Amino acid sequence: YIQLDGSPFRIVRACEPWERATDEHGAPVPRRAGVSSFGFGGANCHVVLEEYPGREQEAAPDLEAPEGRRAAVPLSARTERELRERARDLLAHLEDARHTDSLRSIAWTLQTGREAMAERVGWAVASRGELMSRLREFISGSGDG
Repeated sequence: YIQLDGSPFRIVRACEPWERATDEHGAPVPRRAGVSSFGFGGANCHVVLEEYPGREQEAAPDLEAPEGRRAAVPLSARTERELRERARDLLAHLEDARHTDSLRSIAWTLQTGREAMAERVGWAVASRGELMSRLREFISGSGDG
């Protein structure tokens, strides 16, 4: 039996929101978790995880492609439904002010870091704002990409 009363530790038994704690001065403290695994054959493992605190950054400037140039931004998925889900995921990422990835970085990652699948769509855009507009049109069905 482990006595947890009065300690900062608790055992999570069901999914629940993971609120960030604060220190005695009210500053946020990184979330930490211990994860244990007890194997059938006697192998045991424990790891302590801590969230990356990130850093405050200003939102990326809207126009990121050099004047007169555009960035090719592809998306692909196994099905049309999954393709729209990927578009929603990318739009949510772009709308989150914590993410300040440059348009060039986004385009490069989607061109080289993802597997090309059967259903595809793509845009040639000059800014994150233009990409967000194209994604909204595609998600709503008013644009093909």
